This record gives sequence, C-alpha cells and structure tokens, in this order.
Amino acid sequence: MIKEIQRALKLLKYSPDKNNDLMSLIFILGLYVLNLYIHKGIGNPEWMLSSRIIFAGLPLYFVQLYYKLDCIGICKSSPYRKKVQIYWPLYFSACISLIIYTLLLVALNGNALPDEWGIANRSMEIFEMGYTFFLWYMFYSVVYKFFAVGFIGLFLGYAIVPILEHNDVFCEYIGKSVFRGTVIGYIFVIFGFVMYIVISKRMFRKDLSKHAYSFMKKYKSA
Repeated sequence: MIKEIQRALKLLKYSPDKNNDLMSLIFILGLYVLNLYIHKGIGNPEWMLSSRIIFAGLPLYFVQLYYKLDCIGICKSSPYRKKVQIYWPLYFSACISLIIYTLLLVALNGNALPDEWGIANRSMEIFEMGYTFFLWYMFYSVVYKFFAVGFIGLFLGYAIVPILEHNDVFCEYIGKSVFRGTVIGYIFVIFGFVMYIVISKRMFRKDLSKHAYSFMKKYKSA
C-alpha cells in the first residue's frame, strides 16, 4: 500500500498544468477567507453555504489531476490506468475530505447552542455538510464520462436539500441531537467514497465525454 501511494505521488509530477490548477485553488480559498471576513465569522447561513460548496469540492482536485494524466495518454496502455481513474485519486481526496469535514465540525461546535432550536439547526447544518461531500463524489464519478448527466445530478442533489429542510419528520429525526447529525454526516461522507468507487468502476470502460475529449486534445497539443 505504501509503495503504491509513493508511485501515485510520483506520477502526479507528469500531470499537465497542475500549477495553474493550484493557483485556482488558492484564489478560491482567498475568496472564501474574504467571505468569512465580510460575514463576520463562522456559523451564519452565508458561511455554511460557501463552506459546503468550496470545501466539499477541494479534495477532488486530485481527481482532476489524475484524469489529466489519462487525457494526455500517459496511462492509456498502462496496467495502472484503472488505478489512476479510480483508486489513486481516492487515496488522497478521501483523507483530505475526512480532515476537512472534521475541522468544519469543530469550528461549528465551537459556537454556543442557546436552545433546542439551535441544536436542531446545528444538527441539520452538520448533516448538510456531509451530504454535500457525498454529492461531489457522485458528481466526479460521472462527469468525465457523461458531462451533462454529472451536472444535472449535482443540481438535482442540491435541489433536494430545501425539501429535506421543510420535511418535519426528517428534521425532527436529524434535529434530536448534534451527535445524531454528526454520525449521519460521516455516514454520507464515507458513502460518497464507496459510491465513487462503484460508479467509477462501471464507467471505467466508457469513452470520455466530448467535453473531456476536447480537453484531452488541448493538452496533447501543448
């Protein structure tokens, strides 16, 4: 396992344009810090929305890097191609996702919970963060092979959130305790890992979408 991780890290140096991707990530994080300053702290709705979208997507930076290796043909005939598309990105993104999710929980729970209503809201926020990580893993398992399907699924997944928020039975169950919301949130994060592997395996032999193919031609000509 350790040798495989070392091999995966060495291969990353061949991923094209990774410095620009890294700069994009730094820019997004800078916008997030600015947003945190403008909205004066952790725990308000604006902070929650930006945290869910930005931090859930950040770990999947590795998926992008490894797919680029496949796009430029480095792994076309390699026995590692399946690992490049499925397993190696998950090694890094899963660890980072769990760390980020845990840090977000610590940040949220550092704020006082004044009453039962506050506990219910906090529990729902924690669940929604875990659910967002799940959505992003589902998205990246599909989008390189079926571009439109990936974005439609992501949109529909986000559209479910307001429905759940207004479902009394669901809210009562989740809102019983912060611990319950935390456990269910972690379950969704880990379920995202599992579904990423399951779906990616089924998609492995599918051709890249035309959008990914044009991306491949761009880097071949670079």
